[in-house]
Amino acid sequence: MIMLGLLAAACAAAALAAAGFALVTSRENSKKADALCAPPMSEREIREQLAKAQIALDHEVATRLVLQQQATDSAAEMHQMRTDLAFIKRQRDKSN
Repeated sequence: MIMLGLLAAACAAAALAAAGFALVTSRENSKKADALCAPPMSEREIREQLAKAQIALDHEVATRLVLQQQATDSAAEMHQMRTDLAFIKRQRDKSN
């Protein structure tokens, strides 16, 4: 009797899981269909999006250039610091 109850509970849980999956899949398919049926964008909207994308790209390029320059400057500074440190160590070793 207990086994029959457990089997019924398992079947009910599986049915609930399947219903949930079907609901989620149905919502996703509905969103895809809505996107396909949407009216085409106007030329003005396309130009606005293109302008925004161009501004974002220009900003990214400028940011990358600044970061590259900072990295180059930092590498040069580290090289100078290592040279100075080596010199100081040699001076210390000579004095000892």
